Amino acid sequence: MDSRRAAQTPESAQDILAEDSHSPPGAFTTTVAYVAQFYSLWFTYYQSQLGTFNRLAGPDKISPIYHFVVLINDDTLYASSFLDLTTEPAILTIPATAATYSILNLTPYGDIIQTNIPAQQGVYAFTGPGFSGALPAGVTQIKMPINISTLIFRADKYSSTGQDQINEAQTFRLSLKLQPLSAYLQNPSGGGTAIPPEILFALPLKTTADLLAAQDPIAFLKQLQKAVAAPNTPPLTRFEPAVD
Repeated sequence: MDSRRAAQTPESAQDILAEDSHSPPGAFTTTVAYVAQFYSLWFTYYQSQLGTFNRLAGPDKISPIYHFVVLINDDTLYASSFLDLTTEPAILTIPATAATYSILNLTPYGDIIQTNIPAQQGVYAFTGPGFSGALPAGVTQIKMPINISTLIFRADKYSSTGQDQINEAQTFRLSLKLQPLSAYLQNPSGGGTAIPPEILFALPLKTTADLLAAQDPIAFLKQLQKAVAAPNTPPLTRFEPAVD
């Protein structure tokens, strides 16, 4: 599980409710448990409203004005996208490269999805749990447990020995391709990574959430409830109904 959610596991929300089990459930205790359980959904929901599904993008640089993601690495070039597999698969093309990179796939809660995508050249199709169609020849299927998730590529600017490989990382990032299956069938070379200016990633989402929760908690709770009920939130597990 992603360490960022270590304090937000389903068990932690249950613990909050259990601590108050000696008295009738109160609005405060229920609200605290609700926020502890679903806090991360606020970010993924509102981030997804600002981004583009099934299309990779990454900032042209990272400086102190970057606030879209908390504690982003400055020694890494990013390319990320929200995946939406509700209506059709998304096709990912990974080029051959000498750059060192990693692939991360996250649920809207911030948990890691073990997709086992090989970090090697190839064309891959992310398919949702309800997919039953045919894929183009030469495309490797990656079965996803949910329709909505986050895909992140991280290309290292420097090798483990400190060697500068920024050019290789940049070339790799620009050569990645992601697009819906229908677009891929029309143009397999489409879907290149967009590199918008950093200013577009300057919105301080974490600060916004924390200030709103402190200054107008009812408004924050209503926004959080909207995120929990959104179509891009996975179905609740056996843990969540107790705090929903």
